[in-house]
Amino acid sequence: MTAASRLPTWSPGESGSHGSLALRFLGGDSRVKAASSRNFVFDAPDAEGRLRAVLQAGRLSEHGSRGPVTVYSLDFRWPLSPAQALAAVLGTFAWPTDERD
Repeated sequence: MTAASRLPTWSPGESGSHGSLALRFLGGDSRVKAASSRNFVFDAPDAEGRLRAVLQAGRLSEHGSRGPVTVYSLDFRWPLSPAQALAAVLGTFAWPTDERD
C-alpha cells in the first residue's frame, strides 16, 4: 500500500484578517475541531484507483473536560491495522512544535 499525506489548501480570511492553511477531514461535520500542527489525513488509492482517506488524526478541542489536557482523535480503516494507525500518530509527537500544540 502506498499512502500520502493530504496537503492543506489555502483558506482566505474574512475581510481584514489573514488567511490560513486548512485541511479537509472526513465527513462534513468532522470530530477534528481545533488547529494543530499534528492534524493530518493519509490518503490511499482504492480498488478503482481513487484516493480515499484511510487515516485521520486531529485535535478535538483546545482543552479537555479535565482542564488543560489536550484531546486528540484517531480514525482509521482498512488496509491499516490498529497498530499501524497508532504508530503513525505517535510519530507525530516527535515533531518539533510550539508550546501551544
